[in-house]
Amino acid sequence: MPKSPETPYSRLRKLKELLGWRAPLRQYRHRPPRDADNELPSVITWYECGESTGGRQDCFLQINQCPQGQTDHYAAAVYAIRFRICTGWLTFHLPVGGAGLRGVAEQLSPWLQNKWFEDLIGRRTLRASHPECVGYTWTRLRREGPPQHHDGEKPRTIGYIPIIAPGISATGAAERQDVSSRGWSEAEPAE
Repeated sequence: MPKSPETPYSRLRKLKELLGWRAPLRQYRHRPPRDADNELPSVITWYECGESTGGRQDCFLQINQCPQGQTDHYAAAVYAIRFRICTGWLTFHLPVGGAGLRGVAEQLSPWLQNKWFEDLIGRRTLRASHPECVGYTWTRLRREGPPQHHDGEKPRTIGYIPIIAPGISATGAAERQDVSSRGWSEAEPAE
């Protein structure tokens, strides 16, 4: 039986396409170590599209459940380390239906649209529009974290982002598991 086009994975895949990202959307899950002081969820789920190796050539869209463990609210960022750009995290509600997804894509487009990373003109435009997103390396991200966005006085970022770099969790564990094509429950195959 074919999968419903309205699963969270399918809607996220459509959203990344509306943002111009053509690479397959990969789903990852991380199981943080369990101890008495650990308040992390038992499974952390996130999605990536683009080149993500943890190196200097990275340029990818990452989408996290926000908060973890549910499928209605997400945070997304582009880590374009090869261009020394990090957009910071932008939160959104994942609607059901095409019109709602187009609206979300329009709201996220000034930061996350792939056209900003495809050529020099796009990158210059993004840098001029969002200077807070410029000058990022993995070292700077580990030291300072991503840029924050403000609406007046209230930040639009979230307080808990478990994955701060590909393969590095908030606990520092360098463990990542691609479940896009595995038989885990709720895992959807990437195309």
